[in-house]
Amino acid sequence: MLLFGFTVQSHANDSEVKDTVSVTKSIIFGAGTVGGFAASYIFQSNEYWDDPAEWHVMDWQTEYDDALLADKMGHLYFSYALANSFAKATEWTGLDKETSAWVGFGASMLHQTYVEIYDGYSDGRPYLGFSRGDMIANFLGASFSVAQYYEPYLNHFKPKISYYPFTSETHPSVFNDYNHTNHWYSIDVAGMLDMDKDYIPGIFSVALGHSVQGIDRYGAGHHQFYLGLDINWNYFQQFEIVQDSYYLQFLINLLEKYKVPLPAIRLNNGVDAFLVR
Repeated sequence: MLLFGFTVQSHANDSEVKDTVSVTKSIIFGAGTVGGFAASYIFQSNEYWDDPAEWHVMDWQTEYDDALLADKMGHLYFSYALANSFAKATEWTGLDKETSAWVGFGASMLHQTYVEIYDGYSDGRPYLGFSRGDMIANFLGASFSVAQYYEPYLNHFKPKISYYPFTSETHPSVFNDYNHTNHWYSIDVAGMLDMDKDYIPGIFSVALGHSVQGIDRYGAGHHQFYLGLDINWNYFQQFEIVQDSYYLQFLINLLEKYKVPLPAIRLNNGVDAFLVR
């Protein structure tokens, strides 16, 4: 935390743009952050940490058998989403974009790290424990958000998530229902090719997806791969009404974390088409 604080402070001091930080907005933002972290802690305490155990680390084989690495993709996605949206929310207080990007990184890693530490003291079920794979995925996801600030070209690639169906009989909640979770990378092909922004296909992006089926958390199941369409939210950044409104930009930031259900094909031992995925 001291290192993180030093990093943020050094970036703030070196920034060429002297932003005015709003005390009122900072207090509101801080209260919301504390409330969000507290709600997350309460939920996970009831869901996973209700039976303490001795510290233990998940072995590498269990790391894979748990969900065929779908959970690692979930950690990468969530740490990215948290870092990226937290950074955008931080800008509301008046901090510059660079400092906000690092604040988002720090908040994401803080949340994900304390989750893993508490998992390490969980009740010892095979799929619970401190996960080295989860921490690697957490770092990669949060780092990708920062990398998008320093290299804008990376904004053509958006980690996303979707659920189909949204709930199931075995999982009334979407959390940990990896059999019905799809992780995606949505690619802004039109932006990469520098196509005319008035060209209608520019509103769509190409999505590469992955999911698993038949997992039992003991190594069973198989991978599934998808190619589909998605909404390209970058397309809307060209409009002046969006450029002039922080709140519209923040709304787009949130919307682009979820893949819109659109046609897709599954590429596994042949091709299967779906109207929505």
